Amino acid sequence: MNLSSEEKNIFLSLAALISVIAIVCIIGIIMFNSHETEYIQGQAEVNEYRISSKVPGRILEIRVKEGQQVKAGDTLAILEAPDIEAKLAQAKAVRNAASAQNAKAQKGARDEEIQGAYELWQKAKAGLEIMEKSYNRVENLFKEGVVSEQKRDEVKAQYDAAVATEKAAQSQYTMAKNGAENETKAMAAAQVRQADGVVAEVNAYIDETTLTASIDGEVSEIFPMLGELVGTGAPIMNIAVIDDLWTTFNVREEDCQRHCPRRICRQV
Repeated sequence: MNLSSEEKNIFLSLAALISVIAIVCIIGIIMFNSHETEYIQGQAEVNEYRISSKVPGRILEIRVKEGQQVKAGDTLAILEAPDIEAKLAQAKAVRNAASAQNAKAQKGARDEEIQGAYELWQKAKAGLEIMEKSYNRVENLFKEGVVSEQKRDEVKAQYDAAVATEKAAQSQYTMAKNGAENETKAMAAAQVRQADGVVAEVNAYIDETTLTASIDGEVSEIFPMLGELVGTGAPIMNIAVIDDLWTTFNVREEDCQRHCPRRICRQV
């Protein structure tokens, strides 16, 4: 069939229009059936706990890095505290001295000390016997009027001094033989316990120079550098507790109603 030029133009125009309509319909169907990915912005947060020391010192070693997972009990850092170590040495010296005094009090005097006290007592007894004879002789002469009263008083004073010396020597011997009194022993034992308490306290401070994790987590931030000085309670690092993670999102109401169950949207 032969078509005129005008008819051909009309036919081509109709074909082009139909093609455009078909393309638009196809694009519309594709866009209608396709689901564009929607992004919802939110924020995730975790609880953290801070690692710090009870004693001042210098950072000697850091055994973890930021982002590293740690378990409870893992060593995180070690401090160097020479002042605390010096106090520990002093406390141990005091405890050793107290222990020696306690041992001496509990055991009593040595055999040599007991023997020495006994010999001093015997010497004092011999001196007292001599002074007693001298006093009796002078007393008789005084009664007979041979010696003066002053001479008798001088000898009497020497005799009284000899009596006191003999009693003191006897007390020293009895004390050395019987050992320390119960009160002295109790005091010596108490001094040992007190010294042990000081040593235990300083050891507790020494333990604080080793910093460990108390809960599983992740090292989120480390503050000091290796070799830096840190004070008491100064923060060393933060540990994020990953198991304690929580998030928050901001969702528009129309998006919530379109994508979420109605009961959830009512609750929000």
